[in-house]
Amino acid sequence: QEGAAPPDAIGLALPCEVRDATLAGCSYAWDDDDSTFLPALVAAAGIPDATPVLVVNDAEAAALCCQAERPDRRRTLVLTLGLGVGASELLRSNADA
Repeated sequence: QEGAAPPDAIGLALPCEVRDATLAGCSYAWDDDDSTFLPALVAAAGIPDATPVLVVNDAEAAALCCQAERPDRRRTLVLTLGLGVGASELLRSNADA
C-alpha cells in the first residue's frame, strides 16, 4: 500500500533448509548455498535495511503456527506438498507444557 509505514518485521517461509541465512536443498530455481539470494530478495522487495527478516523453512513455519493454535499438544507434525515434499516435527518439552 503506497504511503503505508513499513512493517516492523518480515517473515519469509521458503521451501528449503535454512542455515545461517543460507539456503540449501531448495525445490525452486535458486542455487544451494547461495548467500546472495536472501539479500537480493530483501533489496528487490524494497524492505528497509533496519527491518528484521526472519527466514525459516516453510514446513517449520506451518508447524510453529499449528503448535501455537494447539498449545495442549506435545507433538506437531506437518507435511508440505508442492514441487517437493517437506516435513517438520516439533516436540514441546515437558517444561513448555
